[in-house]
Amino acid sequence: MNRRHFLAATGIGSGVSLPLAGRLESGPDSTTFDPHLPAPTEPPALPPGPEDAPERPTEVTAEHVSAYVSGYEHALAYNTLECHDLREIDVASDAVLETETDHGIYAFAVATGYSRCGAGSVPEHRDYGPPPIEWAVGEEYAVRIGDDATRYRNAERTFGTDHGDGRASGFAVTNFDYLAHDVTVTVTHEGDTVYEEIVALEPRSAVHVRNVSAAPGDHGVSVETDEGATASGTWTVDPNRNASRVVRVLVTGEVSIERREPYGEF
Repeated sequence: MNRRHFLAATGIGSGVSLPLAGRLESGPDSTTFDPHLPAPTEPPALPPGPEDAPERPTEVTAEHVSAYVSGYEHALAYNTLECHDLREIDVASDAVLETETDHGIYAFAVATGYSRCGAGSVPEHRDYGPPPIEWAVGEEYAVRIGDDATRYRNAERTFGTDHGDGRASGFAVTNFDYLAHDVTVTVTHEGDTVYEEIVALEPRSAVHVRNVSAAPGDHGVSVETDEGATASGTWTVDPNRNASRVVRVLVTGEVSIERREPYGEF
């Protein structure tokens, strides 16, 4: 996506805050699963450059987490775009909080920008605009799920292809835990099983499953991890919109399902 379209999709640079993509539809509902404490961790080191990563907040509040994740993405974008003979650079970033829990806050952050370097630099013009980045931040941890930790794959079959022009919605399962998990995801629609599969998740990674359903309307979603954490909720499918993210394995090993509206073009 070029910079202009990315800015329009996210609202950055236009004086509008990054829109809230959705609210938590259902939290963990398992009565037997025992959550574990989050593992201490820090996000990846930034590439060399003039900007330093912000300090992880010692007080985990909405305001502090928003500033932290937005500042990190700004520094990452700036250092990525910086060059030896820098003539011009422009970077903007923002964040939106998704869920507040008793162990931390889940958020999305996004940065975009461009730079122009001297004629001897390759490339001379540089653009930066990855999809919004998913974060979890607590007192002892900061987990960042970047593009390098994300896999994309198609569903084995698409449900409800007779409902439209072939466009179908999918979802993502994100694992913030330091442990790997096999997550069983079941999706139903009006009594029919739309999708049922075990999604294998590496620690601190995400899997996007595309082309799951072309049937518009509410779908039931239930998930269960290999450790017995469960949750259930609703996923509203609109094949004319981009894929919604709906499932999270939290840093405690619990699971949650969100009913979401997607950001822009990702």
